[in-house]
Amino acid sequence: MAEISAAINQIDVKKQNLNQSFIHLQSQSPSTFNLPLNWADIDTYFTTIHSSLHSKFNLLHTFFPHARPELKTFCQNSDALGLMHFIALASDRSSILSELPDAYGYAPDAAAMVLDAMVAFYTPSWKEVDLFLFRIGCLIMLEGLVRVKPKNVTIELKDKAMEMAMQWNRKRVFGPGNVKALGFVLLVGAYGLIDHFSIDDVCDCFLIFATYSNAIDLCRRIVPADNINYMIQKRIDKDMNVSAVKFSIELNKTDEFPPVGLLEQLKLRSMRVMEEKRANASCFYVWKAVTMEQISTLKSIIECVDAYHLDSEYLKDSVIELVNKLENELNGLLSKQSPRVGVLQRQQLLSKPKKPKLDKVQPTAESAVVMPVLARPELKSFCENSDGSGLMRFISLASRSDQRLILSELPDAYQCTPDAPAMVLDAMVAFYNYSCRDTELLSFRSGCMIMLEGLLHLKPDITIGLKNKAMEMAVQWNQKRVFCPCEQKALGFVLLVGAYGLIDQFSIDDIADCFLIVATDRHTTDLCRRIILPNNINHMIQKLIDEDMIVTAVKFSIELQKTVEFPPVVLLEELKLRSMRVMEKKRRNVKYLDVWNSITMEEIGTLRSIIDCVEENHLEAEYPKDSVIELVNNLENEMENGNHVKRLLGKEPPRETLLRLQLLSESKKPKQNKFKPIDVSAATMHVQSVKLIQESHSQKPDLSPDHVGQCYNSPHVFGPNGFSAQFACPIVKLDGSTRADVVYNFYAPQLQPFSDSNSNGWISD
Repeated sequence: MAEISAAINQIDVKKQNLNQSFIHLQSQSPSTFNLPLNWADIDTYFTTIHSSLHSKFNLLHTFFPHARPELKTFCQNSDALGLMHFIALASDRSSILSELPDAYGYAPDAAAMVLDAMVAFYTPSWKEVDLFLFRIGCLIMLEGLVRVKPKNVTIELKDKAMEMAMQWNRKRVFGPGNVKALGFVLLVGAYGLIDHFSIDDVCDCFLIFATYSNAIDLCRRIVPADNINYMIQKRIDKDMNVSAVKFSIELNKTDEFPPVGLLEQLKLRSMRVMEEKRANASCFYVWKAVTMEQISTLKSIIECVDAYHLDSEYLKDSVIELVNKLENELNGLLSKQSPRVGVLQRQQLLSKPKKPKLDKVQPTAESAVVMPVLARPELKSFCENSDGSGLMRFISLASRSDQRLILSELPDAYQCTPDAPAMVLDAMVAFYNYSCRDTELLSFRSGCMIMLEGLLHLKPDITIGLKNKAMEMAVQWNQKRVFCPCEQKALGFVLLVGAYGLIDQFSIDDIADCFLIVATDRHTTDLCRRIILPNNINHMIQKLIDEDMIVTAVKFSIELQKTVEFPPVVLLEELKLRSMRVMEKKRRNVKYLDVWNSITMEEIGTLRSIIDCVEENHLEAEYPKDSVIELVNNLENEMENGNHVKRLLGKEPPRETLLRLQLLSESKKPKQNKFKPIDVSAATMHVQSVKLIQESHSQKPDLSPDHVGQCYNSPHVFGPNGFSAQFACPIVKLDGSTRADVVYNFYAPQLQPFSDSNSNGWISD
C-alpha cells in the first residue's frame, strides 16, 4: 500500500517532465510537421487516469483496513506464536484476515515470522481441539501473507519453506483432509513455491476444498495463468460442472469453457444416470434416494444460473419443470406406493413374527450384545451400490424396534460393500446437516448412529487415509459436542471414534464425559467394553463415583468385572449413608412443607434405586435390603402424616397448636377440671358481656348455634388475615366442666359425650 501511494504521488512530477519533453519535441520538429495532439488533450487524458487511480486506491483501503493495536504489537515484536494463538482464539477471524496485510507492514520480516509459526500446524503433543484451532490460526496467517506477496524472501528462507512444504505434501497424501490440503496450497503460494510442485498435486488440493469460499480468489493469486484451464478441466472430469462454471466465469475462461454447455451437459448426464439407477432399484427407498439426489443436482443448476445472471443465455424453465415433475412423482409414490416396491415390502415386514420389545428387556451383558443375523435384501442392495446416504435414510425411516433388528443385520450387509468404512463415513455428513428440519435431523442422527454401531460390531480394516479423514470429522464433532452438549452428540462422537479406532487419539476425560451423558443408556456398558481400553476402565468408573452416579458405577463394576477395585456393597452403603446425611442437612433449614416433601421424595427415589440395583444384580446375599426398605417406609409414613411434619416445621398458629396439644393430652389422661368451677349466673353474664353469643333456646338439634353465624357476619371480626384473635372468646358449658375456643375461623367441638340436648357434640348455649 505504501508503494502504491508513493507511485501515485509521483504522477504530477512525471507529468511535468513529460510536458517539458513535449515542448522540446515541438521546438525541434520542423515547422511543416504538425503533431496530431496538443498538450491540453494529453493533460486531460492523464488527469482522468490520475483521478481513476486515486479512487481505486481509496477503494483498496477498504479491503485492507488498518490493523488493530494487538496485531501491530505482535508483528513489531515478531511474536509469531503469540499472533497465531491470538487469531486461533478470536471470534472475528474474517476481520483479522483483512487487517493482517497492514499489520505485516510493522514486522521486520513478515515472511520469516509467519514461517516460524507454522511449526504449530503439525504438533501431535497438543489436544485435538487445540490443534484444530491452531491450524485455523496458521491458515489465516498464510492467507494474509498471500495477499501481501512479500518480495524480500531470501533464498535461505525459501529453502526452509520448501523443506516444510515437502513434508506437508507427504502428510497431506497419507492423511487427506480439507485443512491439510488448504494449508499446503497456502504455504506454496505464500512463498512462491508453486512451480516446484506438479500441477496435479495443486489441482487435487483445490478439488478437496472446492467449497471453500475463497477458493477462486486463491486460484487467481496462486495458480499460474497457463494452468487455469487444466484446473477447470479437472473439475469437469470429476463431474463438478457447477464448480467448473463458477471458475470459468470468475477467471474469465468462458470462451474455453462455455457455462451454458457445461450446465446442459450436467443436466443430461445426471438425468441419464438417474434413470439407470432407478431402473435397477431393488426397493422404494433406493428409488427415492436416487430421485432426491437428482432433484438436488437440478436445483444446484438453477442456483448457478441465478447467481451469475445467465437467464438470457440458459433458460432455466426446463430445469424447473424437471424438478417439479420429479417432486410430483416422489410425492405421488409416497402417498400411494406401487405394489412392486411398497405394499409387498410392507406386507413382508408385517408378516414377520413379532418379537418382544427390546426396550423392556433387562440390561444385561448378554442382552446388550447384538448378535449378527442375515441381512434383508434392501440392506444388501444399498451396500452393494455403496449408497451410504440411501442406507442412512432407510434406517432413519424405520421404527425404533425395527432399527434394533437392522443393527443386528448390518454386519452381514457390510460384507457386500467394497469398502464399508468409507461408505459409512461418507454418510456421516448428515449428522450435522442443519439445512433440514429438526425432526428430520433427529431421525438422520439416529440412522447415522445405527450405522456406526454396526461398523463397530464388524471391526473392519481401515486404511490410514480413511482414518485421518475420520479423525478430522471426529475433531469437529468433539468441538460441537463441547459447545452444545446433548445425548445424541455425545453418543455419536463415541461411536465415531470407536468405529474407526481413534480412541487413543483423544483424552480419556473427553471420552468419560461422553459416557457420563449417555450413562443411562442400556448399551453403555457394552460400548465401554468394546471401545475403552482396559487400563482406562477404572478411570471411567471412578469418574462415575465422583459425579455421584453410584448405582451406574456399581453396574459398570459388575458387568466389566471390576468388583475387586470397586466393591458394590461398599458403594451402595456409602450412597445410602451419604444421601441420608444430605437429606437431614437439607431438611434442617426447610421452612415450607412442599420443599420438605420434595427433599423426602428425592431421598426415597435414591433408596429405591439402591433396592432395584440389589435385585437386578442379585446382591441380596451380600447386601440385605431390609434396612433400606425400612427407611423407605419410614419416609413414606412421614409424608403421609402431614400434621407431624407441620409440627416439626412450626408453621401452625400458636393458639391452635396449644389447643391440639391440650386435646392430645386430655385424650391420654383422665378427664379433670383444670379450671375453677363457674356457676351458671357468672357464665351467663360473661357470655353476654362479650356480645358474641346470643341465646337461642329454640335452635334445632344438630345445627351450629346462632353465635357462629353472628361471628361470620360481624364487620369487626374480619381483619387483614381473617378472624382477629382478639375476638376469640371462651365458651363454657353450664356445669363448667370443659372449655373450647373459637380461633382463626376454627370452631372447636367439645369432647363431652353426646346427649339428648346436644346430639352433635356442639356446645349448647
